[in-house]
Amino acid sequence: MTPRGPVARCGDSPGPRTNPEARRLRIAAHGIGLQIFAPPSILAPMNAGEADDDRLGAEPIGEATNHCGRLVGNAEPAEQERQNLAAASRRTRPLEPLVAGVELGGTKSFVVLARGSVLLERVRVRTVDPVSTLRALSDQLTEWRNGGDAFAAIGVASFGPLGLDTHRHDFGFVTTTPKFGWANVDVRGHFADRFDVPVGFDTDVAGAALAEGRWGAAQDCAVHVYITIGTGIGAGVVVDGRPVHGLVHPELGHLRVRRAHPEFAGICPFHADCIEGLASGPAITARAGKSVESLGPDHPVWSEVAADIAEVTALLTLVLSPQRIMFGGGVGLAGSFPLTCIRTKTLALLGGYVAALDATRIEELVAPPGLGNDAGPLGAAALALNALDGGRPDS
Repeated sequence: MTPRGPVARCGDSPGPRTNPEARRLRIAAHGIGLQIFAPPSILAPMNAGEADDDRLGAEPIGEATNHCGRLVGNAEPAEQERQNLAAASRRTRPLEPLVAGVELGGTKSFVVLARGSVLLERVRVRTVDPVSTLRALSDQLTEWRNGGDAFAAIGVASFGPLGLDTHRHDFGFVTTTPKFGWANVDVRGHFADRFDVPVGFDTDVAGAALAEGRWGAAQDCAVHVYITIGTGIGAGVVVDGRPVHGLVHPELGHLRVRRAHPEFAGICPFHADCIEGLASGPAITARAGKSVESLGPDHPVWSEVAADIAEVTALLTLVLSPQRIMFGGGVGLAGSFPLTCIRTKTLALLGGYVAALDATRIEELVAPPGLGNDAGPLGAAALALNALDGGRPDS
């Protein structure tokens, strides 16, 4: 168990943070696609560099950054230092409730046990059909509970679209997803029917945004946005500690933007050149003619992608007035992701209208996440804590 190093809060001066990696992890490879179930004996530690994002699986950024995104060198402490920090944390922190989290992804899912920002256990399950996948996840929760891990709540952070209106019949469901077999599946109900604890439920990006607000790069921010860029593009918006919902949850990926390079038609099957159709992982591959993983930071496609993403960050700045906009996901966490270029183009688009933003403050606004690849599973834990605290109506 490893506590995280200090991270920036809104208004803090720059300071180093550690590259977040959970250290006591387990993975169960459930071969459920062919009805071949792996025995518990194959549980093995996750490789430290293995990405959790199922969209592209990019490695997290290697160097540590301050809250403005400036590189401050490698802040990874030695293993003995980790153990000392963990011991100090156990001595000084009040005991936080044990909660369970489920991060339901398009190709792989995770179920975790956590106390605060410390991931105690993490088990991976392949996302196949709903019955097999949800059964494998709830079986692991049952195993933990029967083994004495009495978690106080469950948080479910899922791919969408989701039904989040508690007054509608589809509350707790994955609704109109194109993922085969998953449309109109009662995900929240599966867990609520099996465990007599509060169950929080929201999108994976809303969960990640909550986690960044609790423990990461958006602590004490009144308004912040977490954008994930991978196979698709999604965003979680948090205002005063609560995810924004209304008619539905935010669908930022399908926002249409002004085109800096209209010669690329876009690939979204619904809108062609929405931001997901222009700047998601598959869209970047289509634009460049090669995989995102093979693109160096100087490839010209990144300037085009940065121009499109900057349209989004400028719009978010004007509409929501956030204090932090963070980029995660396989593309957003890749070392070649053009964060600096996005900042420069965002400032140019705003044209000096927002007096609070200059070349320094833009680095605070548009920033990498503080939790790296752990934002997803910790997002599920954050949803559990919200449900336990009565902070969400779906508890």
